[in-house]
Amino acid sequence: MLLELLNSAYEGWGDEEIFRWKYDDYPDFKKEYGFYIEDGHGNPICFGRVARRELIFTQPQKKIKGFTLGDAAVDPSHQGEGLYSYIHKARTDFVESQDADAILAFVRKTNVSYKVNKKRGWGHRNLPLKMLILSPGKFVKNYADLALADIDIISSFIGFFGKWIDLTFSDEKITLSELIEGKTSDTKSKLKFSISDFAVKRFIEEIDEEIELLQLINLFSKLLMSGDIVLGNTSPKKFEHDRREYKNLLLEHRDELTQKEIDEILFLYSKKLKDFDLYFRRDEQDIEHLLSHPNLADILVIKKDSNIVGFCVLINQNKKSGSDEIWVYECIWDNDEAKHLLLNEIEQVGFRRNLDAVLMISDLILDNKWTDISYQTITWDLVEDKPEIDNILRKGDWRITLYDIL
Repeated sequence: MLLELLNSAYEGWGDEEIFRWKYDDYPDFKKEYGFYIEDGHGNPICFGRVARRELIFTQPQKKIKGFTLGDAAVDPSHQGEGLYSYIHKARTDFVESQDADAILAFVRKTNVSYKVNKKRGWGHRNLPLKMLILSPGKFVKNYADLALADIDIISSFIGFFGKWIDLTFSDEKITLSELIEGKTSDTKSKLKFSISDFAVKRFIEEIDEEIELLQLINLFSKLLMSGDIVLGNTSPKKFEHDRREYKNLLLEHRDELTQKEIDEILFLYSKKLKDFDLYFRRDEQDIEHLLSHPNLADILVIKKDSNIVGFCVLINQNKKSGSDEIWVYECIWDNDEAKHLLLNEIEQVGFRRNLDAVLMISDLILDNKWTDISYQTITWDLVEDKPEIDNILRKGDWRITLYDIL
C-alpha cells in the first residue's frame, strides 16, 4: 500500500523492486526509519522516511553522523490537511533523538520544501548536476512543457509567434508551437532557424522562471553572432566526438564484479576521496547495494596493467515526460586519461541505446558538451550549533553523486 501511495503522489515513482532496493535493501536501513499516517480504515495516507548517512570529513579526519530526509508522500485526496508538516516534524524529532549531527535533504529549488527549509534557516548549496544531451530536438520537445510553460515571457512568445517559426536541430525539425501546444502548424510562410547543439546547451543553462526578456534577447543575439543560431534551412553544428585512442587502457563492460575487483575499486576510492574535503561513506556494502539496482544498465571498468583505474555505474531511467535517459549513479577515475575514456564511453553507450540524455553529478571539470543544471540542491540543519561543521558543509569540496541522492 505504501508503494501505491508513492505512485499516487509522484506519478511513475517506481515498482516493488525499486521500493525494496531503496528501503529494505539499503545499508543501515531499519523499520523505525519509516513513518506513516493511516486513515480510519488502516490505509496509509501519508508516508515519509529517513536514511542514516555517514559523512567523512578529511581535514581533519572526522565522521559526521547524519540522516537524510527521503521520499515524503501525501495521498492527493488528503493534501492541504497539514499531514506533510506533521510527518516532517516527526522525522526531524526522530533524527534529533538519535544522537545525530545533521539533518540533510536533497530538494529542487522549485520544491516547497526548499523554500520552507530556507526560511527555517537551513544551510543550502547547489549541486553540480550535469546533463549530456544526445537528442537535442527530442529532448527539448519532451521537456519544454514541464520547463517552459510556467515562464510567462517564453510561453507568451510561443503562443503568439510559435506557429510561424520552424526549428532545425541536429536530430529533427519541429515547429516552435509544438513545444507547449504539442501540435504542428500548417502555416505556409515560416521563419526557419538552425539550432546548434551548443545553443541548446546554453538555453537550458540560462532559462529559468526568473529570466527577463532582455536576458533572453541578449542570449539569442550572442548565439546568432557566434553562428550557433542561423536564420535559414541549414544543417546545425554538432558537438565533436572524442576520437582519441587510449592504447594503454583496457575498457570493459560488465554486468557484475568479482570480489577482487570490488576490493580494487574500494582501494581506488580510498586513494581518490582524500582529494575532497568531505564525502558520503563508500564501503563494500555501499558498492554491493549500488550494483544490485534493478535497473542496472552497465558497469564500466577501466584497467591499466591489470589494475582498475576507472569505475562507472549506469542506471536506466525512463522519465514520465517520455525522455529515455541513463543516469550515472557513480563514477570515479584515477587520472585524466581514464576520465576522458569513461566520459567518451558513457556518451557512446547513450548513442548505441538511442537515448535522449545522460545525467550525472560531478563538480570536476567535464568537457564542454555537458550542460550545467542548477535546480538541484542539498539543504541541512545541524542538531547542535557547530560553526566549524556548517562552514565545511557550505564551502568545502563536497563529493556527491546521484547514488547519494537516490
